[in-house]
Amino acid sequence: MTIVYTFIVGDLFHVNHVRILELAKTFGDYLIVGVLSDEAVESYKRKPIYSLEDRVKIVNSLKCVDKVVIQYSRSPLEVIKDKDLNIDIVVHADDWKYNFPDRLKIEELGVKVVLTPYFDGMSTTKAIRKIKETINKGYGNEDSLKEALFAFKDLMDEHGIKFALESGTLLGAFRNRRLLPWDVDIDACVVFDSYEEFVNTDIFDLVRSAQKKGFKDARWAHEFVIDRGYIKYPQIAAMAEKDQWKEFLKIDPVWRSERFGMHWKCSNGLEIRIDCLVSIKDIHDTYERYYSNENGRQEFDELILYGEKFYVPPNPMRYILDHYGDTWKDIYCSYDLWLKHRDELIKGNIPEEVRDFMNKRRPLLDDNIEDKE
Repeated sequence: MTIVYTFIVGDLFHVNHVRILELAKTFGDYLIVGVLSDEAVESYKRKPIYSLEDRVKIVNSLKCVDKVVIQYSRSPLEVIKDKDLNIDIVVHADDWKYNFPDRLKIEELGVKVVLTPYFDGMSTTKAIRKIKETINKGYGNEDSLKEALFAFKDLMDEHGIKFALESGTLLGAFRNRRLLPWDVDIDACVVFDSYEEFVNTDIFDLVRSAQKKGFKDARWAHEFVIDRGYIKYPQIAAMAEKDQWKEFLKIDPVWRSERFGMHWKCSNGLEIRIDCLVSIKDIHDTYERYYSNENGRQEFDELILYGEKFYVPPNPMRYILDHYGDTWKDIYCSYDLWLKHRDELIKGNIPEEVRDFMNKRRPLLDDNIEDKE
């Protein structure tokens, strides 16, 4: 009887795992499969998503597999040296052709090493990438948005800068008491009571701090991009950092229509963009319309989101009606669809494309909202 040995991680088990094991079985009469321990896997790549126990159970359930053992190293040498197993052949895909661990030592034991063609198509890495891409399209993005929002809140709190939720972020928080699962970014606005207050709030310093805290592509518009060390004007770049912001505002009048932003790389690998507008009294119309009271002074309302206090415009209904019309309670769609069909949606007409989106995505909001707070 010829005993064959092969070894896999077996994480997010897919069809190519089955093909590999079925092919390995054709080289002998009895197939032993080594499932790598978490520690063995982490020695050369990410930690498995499935537990070792689950991975062993899945592999052991296959008809082509006669025995399952745990392999505690990337190298199969220790398993092969076990005389009770009496292994004759080791089979593995040829993606390890040039770095098969301990191959010479294995062959010195009289065990044949066979490398089979690597199966194209599905792999665990590709499966994870596909899942991330799907989530990033907005199909269940709430946890990532929440993580990005709280990272941004921590940054702004550290600098003592208030910000208000706006656009789709405000709509979800106000209407649904949560972030919309299909949204793809965080929308915010920083409000200033005067131009002097704005000048004295060093946005360049905030952007530098964001980079130090792990934010990616932190920037003030296209004029100051910290990841690339870029400042639009060379004379400013040559100045001390503490002087750069105020000098920039003297030179560049275009800033009045600009914003700052950054990306947060979430724990699941997704990147969430954060866009933050600026609204200054006597400069931006948005200040008077959304952020001032009858006496012309700055005012905010507050709401609780995921157990934390966030600021919103003092009359959020006015903001929402201005941006989403009277149908704001009933229309659920992505920002791209909203822009595409805005005129019809504000009138209360729902195009088939939007209706299809609502039918598919609305269930994402049907779980218990209280669990989100």
